[in-house]
Amino acid sequence: MDKNSVTYQLVSDPSQEGAPAFGLAFRDEQAMQGSERFRKLLEEASGEGHHILPVPAVYLIGSDGVVDFLYVNPDHRVRLAPEILLAAARVHSEK
Repeated sequence: MDKNSVTYQLVSDPSQEGAPAFGLAFRDEQAMQGSERFRKLLEEASGEGHHILPVPAVYLIGSDGVVDFLYVNPDHRVRLAPEILLAAARVHSEK
């Protein structure tokens, strides 16, 4: 965060303790059974052996704790368009 002068809170969950509680994680049993290489890559990327995959999500939460904007897509290849997030952030900051 310091490197990029980020002024917002960025949350990461490599141990996958929080994501499943929010319904933002899954385990692809078929992929896990079929590919030792996939399991190894997943373990190297996460630093963990849980084999849980996150679902990408974006939340804008106000200082009052209310979620003002939410984007979730289980298909990790479909990402939120930057212009949509920027528009939501502008509305969020005007509140």
